[in-house]
Amino acid sequence: MSENNVGLTIKQFREDNNLNQIEVAKSVGITESALSKIENGKQKIDASLLVALTRVFQCTTDQLLGLQRAPVLSTKIEFKSGNNISLRNKFLYILSNYLAATQQEFKGHRVGEFVRGEAAQAVGQAGQLNDPFKVVGSVGQGRWAEVPWIAIFNQQITSGAQQGFYIVYLFSADLKRVYLSFNQGYTYFGEKYGRKMGRGKIAQISKTLRSDLHTIPENLKISSIRLEGDGHLARGYELGHICGAVYETSSMPSDETLAKDLSDMLIVYQELFSMMQGRTVKQFNDYLLLKDDLKYIEAEEHDADFQEAVEKSATNLGYVEDEEEKLEERREPLIDNGGGKHWPRDAQRAAKALIMANFKCAVDANHATFTSKKTNKPYVEAHHLLPIYLQQDFDKNLDRVTNIVSLCPNCHRLLHHGDDNERHSLILKLFSERRDALERLGIEITPTQLLKAYNVEVD
Repeated sequence: MSENNVGLTIKQFREDNNLNQIEVAKSVGITESALSKIENGKQKIDASLLVALTRVFQCTTDQLLGLQRAPVLSTKIEFKSGNNISLRNKFLYILSNYLAATQQEFKGHRVGEFVRGEAAQAVGQAGQLNDPFKVVGSVGQGRWAEVPWIAIFNQQITSGAQQGFYIVYLFSADLKRVYLSFNQGYTYFGEKYGRKMGRGKIAQISKTLRSDLHTIPENLKISSIRLEGDGHLARGYELGHICGAVYETSSMPSDETLAKDLSDMLIVYQELFSMMQGRTVKQFNDYLLLKDDLKYIEAEEHDADFQEAVEKSATNLGYVEDEEEKLEERREPLIDNGGGKHWPRDAQRAAKALIMANFKCAVDANHATFTSKKTNKPYVEAHHLLPIYLQQDFDKNLDRVTNIVSLCPNCHRLLHHGDDNERHSLILKLFSERRDALERLGIEITPTQLLKAYNVEVD
């Protein structure tokens, strides 16, 4: 789903109901200008406005967020006096009794059973949760956890706290507060990037989603949490936090406030599920971290960013040893918000190609260009001779240094926008110089096929 799809869905509902922007805006108490910005994806929508729109269109929040089969979640939870599902009382019980419990035997302890049982059940009842949601309480495995928690998992995304996205109540190690947190598991980041770099990557995902999610209301705007823990799990929860609220033991809010915050958080969770568009957690995270990993989709609107990243990488890499590349299988494609497949370009590999070319144009080393402010070398640009969009037709990876040519800006523009006769000769020249090296990497293509890839008419 693209960033403005929530707005597009709202526009579609409005038009399907034969309503104009003035009528809808007046019904929900905003200006026509504000509604127009929401429909165009230029202004975010908070949870209360989303609920107001469901009343106008007689639909569910699921439908406005693009979900069809998710259960309808109530936006109002009523608590009667003495109701035994009181979240407030259960949170206070945990905060008051957990420290003493940790000094006693873990197995079969009343506090542990309470967190896993009654408290978790109360959260599920307060949220009116059914499939695909699962509520789990934890005080540790075999020994007391530094930070006990009660989590809500959408099992279409994840079934545990190690990976994926979930809602969780986190009790601070000093037991002075409990956080309602929209959080994420660390496993993906640790396995892909290693422990140190993984911490930076999970923090980047949190930052990105805080910006991209439209339905985060003011009451859930806390962007960081402090669990006062010493262990790596506490630090992982802090890094994985996206948004949420904090409740101090000394001023625990009412059940109504707790329920409202949970209801609002469930709407945020639904929007995240909608954004994922059926992608796995890995596919979703890989796409969100695209630029942070110095990878860029092959498209004209991304080319300036790609070339800038190539220059920056070339500056950081400095000297690169000339070594023969080995066979490399095609990688898994990235899946974009609309379900499209892309094989991105690695800016660091492109930078190596420019360094190995000594920042000279592959068409003619004497082509004049200017001096780059970043590299202090002649300014050249990286160009994939076999376009990356052809990757689906090749078993071997096309994003190789051998397939990347260094071009002066004039020759690069010529390849993309020049007359077919000039492009024809230039493409064949570059290909003839690279053909044998490409074939050693398992990349085989005929001159005619390559010219067609550039939309050059062949007689």
